[in-house]
Amino acid sequence: MRTSGYCAISAMLFSIVALAHFTRILNGWPVSVGSMDIPMALSWFGVIGPGTLAVLGFRAALQGRS
Repeated sequence: MRTSGYCAISAMLFSIVALAHFTRILNGWPVSVGSMDIPMALSWFGVIGPGTLAVLGFRAALQGRS
């Protein structure tokens, strides 16, 4: 697999993760692990972090094609 293909696939996966966190925020879905509730504020990190990696991955994929 070429580097641009790898970057594009990684960027798509990071986009899915970011969209899932954003959907959780919009719908107010609760998440708990065991007896601990996960605060909504952590989902903002789940939007910003993977979202940034997705943008960087798509940019790297586009640079690899030229």
